[in-house]
Amino acid sequence: MKSFTLPKFLTVAAVAALIAASGCVSPTVQYQVMQTATLRIMNFAPNCTSPMDVYWGPASQPVSNKAAMIYDLKYGAASVYTTSIPVSAKGTPYLVVVRPTRDTVSSDIKVPITLMPSGKYSIVITRDPNNPANFISTVLTDDVPPSGADPTKNTFVRFMNLQPNVGSLSVRVNDPFTGVAITSSAQAFDGFTPYVPLKTAQDTSFAFYVTNATNQIVARLSYQTFVAGNYYTLVYAGDLCNTPFDNPADTVNDANDTLRLRTFDDNDNGADQTNPPVATYRYNIINAITPANGALFSSVGYIVNGADFPQFNNYSIPPIPVDQAGGSWAGFSTSDNVWNVYYQSAVIPPPPALLVPVVAFGLDANGNSVGQLLSASMTESGIYDTAIAPNHSVSFIFYDTIGAKPSTSAGTKSLAFSVPDQSYPDSVTMIFVPGVYYNKSAPSASLFYWQAPSGSAPVGLKWNGSSGASTGNIGRTGKPYNRVPLAPGTTEQITITDSLYGTGPNGRIPLPGQTFTAHAGGIYEIISVGDYSNAATLKTLVICVNSSQ
Repeated sequence: MKSFTLPKFLTVAAVAALIAASGCVSPTVQYQVMQTATLRIMNFAPNCTSPMDVYWGPASQPVSNKAAMIYDLKYGAASVYTTSIPVSAKGTPYLVVVRPTRDTVSSDIKVPITLMPSGKYSIVITRDPNNPANFISTVLTDDVPPSGADPTKNTFVRFMNLQPNVGSLSVRVNDPFTGVAITSSAQAFDGFTPYVPLKTAQDTSFAFYVTNATNQIVARLSYQTFVAGNYYTLVYAGDLCNTPFDNPADTVNDANDTLRLRTFDDNDNGADQTNPPVATYRYNIINAITPANGALFSSVGYIVNGADFPQFNNYSIPPIPVDQAGGSWAGFSTSDNVWNVYYQSAVIPPPPALLVPVVAFGLDANGNSVGQLLSASMTESGIYDTAIAPNHSVSFIFYDTIGAKPSTSAGTKSLAFSVPDQSYPDSVTMIFVPGVYYNKSAPSASLFYWQAPSGSAPVGLKWNGSSGASTGNIGRTGKPYNRVPLAPGTTEQITITDSLYGTGPNGRIPLPGQTFTAHAGGIYEIISVGDYSNAATLKTLVICVNSSQ
């Protein structure tokens, strides 16, 4: 029997005819549209917290064995929005786990959250100021327009206060007192406002002013340009801590740590879009202002570049006792025999006059001001290279002997000097600074020596009082600081001896020896302080500027 094959189109037609004849109808398939939510994480946990890794998943499933969704989220940073997180029509409970990167001591931060279809959320991580060992979290719902606002003519802005111990803060637009209020009421720490509409148009920019309870301006941010229909979050915050021993100073992301007002984009990428970028530097202050007999002050309060913070009694940093050093925090380590001083961050004044104004007030034993001691302008030129530069570290030293009346402080001197930003895990870095001043006609010199079991070498640093410049040998390498080799992770006892020389009546004055425990990777300032005419007041300070908190 002969076989044959029908052409393809005849076969299809025949099948179609049979289906029609039988009365069959193909079923309708209903495809369920996947519903999703969007999520962002913001890290504002201060006090030298390591960066954060973030995990999440449905609350019914463990996330401990999952890969992190977000890696190495630094302080002051926000992750980009993660979109297309699957949720059910009635919402899905999720568990978000935030874990300090490479930190095996701190506990995870666990944030339960129900993600709704088309919902957009931010989770803000910070610390409890009443118990800094604990992290706290706040969940924000993003892109919620105020009722009745026209998105074609308005942009929408809200404010969040994430700086502890500064009290409640308010924000106004374009004028600190009469401008449109972003805050209907002042916001305490971890408080946030709803979005407020601001009329905007092409080539329109805004300036925002943050004020405290006494209407002092504590921060400002200018030249912010927004798009109609978009959403933004203003955050006031900063981490005033420094990099610990085992990490080099971070000069790339330092702006994240700066105490400032910043703008976050709540639309697509979620990141900090502060414009223009704020140029900042780090500083500490060596208070070598020594009161003479009968002087009225026992500490000095400094206001740097007009920044006065309520948590520091309206000074830029906590008041510094005589012949000590200070920054955002300072404390003495009895085990190391070292002052640990954390840098303060500050904004660099704009050019062309790159000057940092500093005003100092003498304080009595009760912390009351007895009058202004000095007013100085710190310039970008220091005794070691360029001192004040973006993302770099600097120390200000103020030195002189001041009598009972502040009016006698006309001869008070000030100087800025650079501090290395890079620490080295296989060595100790030491910077030697003279802080004892005799007078213009009889300049003194401080000659430093260090000795350790691994060896010793002299370091001489002379002081030219008439010009404030350093002269003489500043170390075997010709650099303004010495590096002592030391195996990573180890310590060594280093002894410092210091002698003062001058043409005054006292001639050569040896200072008591100072032995301290040096940690590999540490950066130390070695400073002579005291009243040249009173040998009992003379001493040598050892200050670590990159200690762990």
